[in-house]
Amino acid sequence: MNTKITVACVVAFLATQLLAQVETRPTTSPSPAGPAPAVIPSAVRTVEWLMRNGEGLRDKITVEGVVRQVSAKARALALIDVQEFRECGLKACAEYELPVRWQGAMPAVGRGVRASGFVEKARGKLVFVARSIEAFDVPATEAK
Repeated sequence: MNTKITVACVVAFLATQLLAQVETRPTTSPSPAGPAPAVIPSAVRTVEWLMRNGEGLRDKITVEGVVRQVSAKARALALIDVQEFRECGLKACAEYELPVRWQGAMPAVGRGVRASGFVEKARGKLVFVARSIEAFDVPATEAK
């Protein structure tokens, strides 16, 4: 019995240490070919991070991305990672595309957004349900 408790404590400790390393790891790295990308505050997640780690999240989070597609009729939009946008623009080369449900005014394609909300699963896929969206311009000198 004591052995099981000790093993459980060690596993929990290691999991928290691993999570702390992931949380403090920079989300982007400077590129030798251009200016260093903006640092994203730790409370704001990238599209890539959310697509890799979003399953099972229950808390409200904020994700930052660039609008790739908008469907006003379906009240939905698709976000790609800011770094991917800077590397290839709006072409279909983005590895991750986050579907977002949003009831407000739709931001324009190519605009950066910080969306706050919750992760849900719909038809077996990850969907972000935005409660607020703040649009911003992604510098044109960095986008292709």
